[in-house]
Amino acid sequence: MRTLLFFQREHARPPLKQLLFGVYKGCGLMLLEHADSAEMFRTDAGKTYNWLPSYDRDLTDFLLLPVDEEASQQVARTCRALCQAKVPFNLKDLLLMHVPFREVPDTPLFECETLNNVQAIILVLRECLPKDHALQGVLRSLHSRQTLAEDLYNSLLPFSQGVDCLQKFLNWTEY
Repeated sequence: MRTLLFFQREHARPPLKQLLFGVYKGCGLMLLEHADSAEMFRTDAGKTYNWLPSYDRDLTDFLLLPVDEEASQQVARTCRALCQAKVPFNLKDLLLMHVPFREVPDTPLFECETLNNVQAIILVLRECLPKDHALQGVLRSLHSRQTLAEDLYNSLLPFSQGVDCLQKFLNWTEY
């Protein structure tokens, strides 16, 4: 199983929105069992299967994470459990992100009452990856409730592989 993150952009993101929230309008975790099947997790949409044929290649960036099979399975189980628990979307933190002097605790995954996409990705990976994994240092340096999707992408890019999914699926064995 492969563990990827996907980051979606808008065709024309308004400048103020881009200034406040970055270039990405959304992100999530994608787990690939094999070349023609994907399981996607987002906090505002639950999970979707076989999503890949419909993604917009020009507006979606992917990062393949250096995660072994055991950790990928743990990520999948945790994401499915979050979907079943129907954890509400954390809009409040996104709207208040730029309020000066606002201090919020970086709540652990299983104590969160709400989650936004970036927060969920950071907390799920912190929880599921081994404590000595190379990504743990990066994940622990990010505040899950105050990190934008663009910041997450830029932080993980040096430790991950940017992937053109369609091209890789044509040559699945190259993974």
